[in-house]
Amino acid sequence: MFVVVHELPGRIRFRSDKPFGRDIALRLAEGLDALPGIEGVRVNPRTGSVLLLYAFPEALGAARRLLAQNPLSLPRVMEPETSGRNSRPSFAPLLRYFLLRPLLPMPLRMFAALRRGLPFLFKGAASLLHGRLNVEVLDATAIGASLIMRDFNTVGLLTLLLAFGESLEEWTRKKSLTSLAERLALTVNTIWVRRGGQELQIPLEHLADGDLVVVRAGSAIPVDGRVMEGEASVNQASMTGEALGVLRAPGSFVFAGTVVEEGWIAVEPTGVGRQTRFHQIVRFIDESEARKGKMERLADAVVPFSFLLAGLVLLVTRNPMRAAGVLMVDYSCALKLATPLAILAAIREGAGRGVLVKGGRFLE
Repeated sequence: MFVVVHELPGRIRFRSDKPFGRDIALRLAEGLDALPGIEGVRVNPRTGSVLLLYAFPEALGAARRLLAQNPLSLPRVMEPETSGRNSRPSFAPLLRYFLLRPLLPMPLRMFAALRRGLPFLFKGAASLLHGRLNVEVLDATAIGASLIMRDFNTVGLLTLLLAFGESLEEWTRKKSLTSLAERLALTVNTIWVRRGGQELQIPLEHLADGDLVVVRAGSAIPVDGRVMEGEASVNQASMTGEALGVLRAPGSFVFAGTVVEEGWIAVEPTGVGRQTRFHQIVRFIDESEARKGKMERLADAVVPFSFLLAGLVLLVTRNPMRAAGVLMVDYSCALKLATPLAILAAIREGAGRGVLVKGGRFLE
């Protein structure tokens, strides 16, 4: 049973009257995070606590109902090390294709090729229905042409390579984003506050209205806020890239993630946790792959030329096999796979060296 031990607007902490293990913690975190309006979840199986950040009261009601359930009834969540998010791409399909497939009779090969090709055909058709002539349409056309010519070997190999490429891209993307988030994460668990004329060390989530956060030399500032007392030289490299200390006195504003180099300050919080500008930057970078650069957009831009070249080959040679070969030997797929990974790797490397890049177009 979970009871409320601390509550602020948009933030609440529950604690269980019985300890629970890592498996249940993962189930709770997964179930709560999937609820509409839940903006953040942190489950600690050691202390039996569940911290929630929510956007509206209805989300809190749904969370209470979920916590009232038996956690063992929730869907089982795989451990992060073995889940699809972080596990390496499997080479089993490649082995099956080259070792097992030659032993199958032709009808089974045809059925397997058609089954693997249908998802790509559907994706290409959906793109066309939305008026987009992109790489998905090109893949679907190449697979469809091979099916029409009853070239099931080519269909099987194409779908195998495309699926493996997507798996490799997804694994690399998740790994890059996870590494990026870890490098940018603000790991502050306890803070010093001035409350009732006394200085107390408390967990960050226990911060209450009216508290002043006291930060001394060598410590990271855990909140956004206004300086009310003291003076300090603050290194804001994590926010601005400028490594020189900036003087902050009463009336000035400071941001979470920056570091006090000299002096001390007492800060009145204006943003905590997900409300801090530092967290907004982390989220902005996490979504940076949506901000495509010119090279990333080039993959879709060359698709019409691939179709044009295939049409010219068909017109000159009158050979559908050669025209289909143009669609299969295409550069846009390589651009589609390689470019986003290169961009993410560059952003991750920059974060490790203290440089925050907001997306591919900014790198270019």
